[in-house]
Amino acid sequence: MYHKTIDTGETDVLTVTRRQLEEQFKFLVSEGYNCVSLSEIIDHISTGAPLKKKPLILTFDDGYKNNLTVLYPLLQQYKLKAVIFLVPGYIEQAEANGMEYMTANEIKSMHPDIVEFGLHTFDHKSYNDLTLDEIEQDVIKTKKWLENSRIDYLPAHCYTYGEFPKNDKTKLAGLFSIFEKHGVKAAFNIGNRINSLPLTKKFVIQRIEIRGTESLSHFIPKVRKGKEVVGFIKDILGKP
Repeated sequence: MYHKTIDTGETDVLTVTRRQLEEQFKFLVSEGYNCVSLSEIIDHISTGAPLKKKPLILTFDDGYKNNLTVLYPLLQQYKLKAVIFLVPGYIEQAEANGMEYMTANEIKSMHPDIVEFGLHTFDHKSYNDLTLDEIEQDVIKTKKWLENSRIDYLPAHCYTYGEFPKNDKTKLAGLFSIFEKHGVKAAFNIGNRINSLPLTKKFVIQRIEIRGTESLSHFIPKVRKGKEVVGFIKDILGKP
């Protein structure tokens, strides 16, 4: 799980450099990991279609402009693919939180065989902080905006801050019912654990966070074994 990508400069927890990405991509290719698409994940969940040996999905949150300028060429170079989870409210503003985000046209310029897109709420709110009615309206609004903008997306959601009502069984069941009602086929958490196959918890698919402040020696064991880091996104982004 990644966020920002830069050519050079200072890294932070959410920002990796081109050099770091190249090192990581070279490792994945040399170790025989198969970069699967979001389409393949959804097909696996929906039909039971097997995934390739050593499957791995690269996910990038929020839709930063530097995903187009830095990430996209590297995906092409190393013949990899990724999914970017989009926040329509950020696309509308083009700039938010001191960062630049891709425009609708820039998003549509990337080849669908290389980059796919998913849902990341309309304006980056936590589903822990919304009522079920508000969550349903958010799903509807997010999908409608992308459709009206003619941005092709897949029906998969990524929880902002990795938060969802896991400790409220009633609300959690209501959330999953909303996903089912509106055709959402998968939802991604943070978790920092390796998923067992076949994927049986389709609305709580684990992801491993990759930090720009860590070296390749930290990246390798994360990919191989996963790593539990609790609450880092909420702390780093300064969620109110």
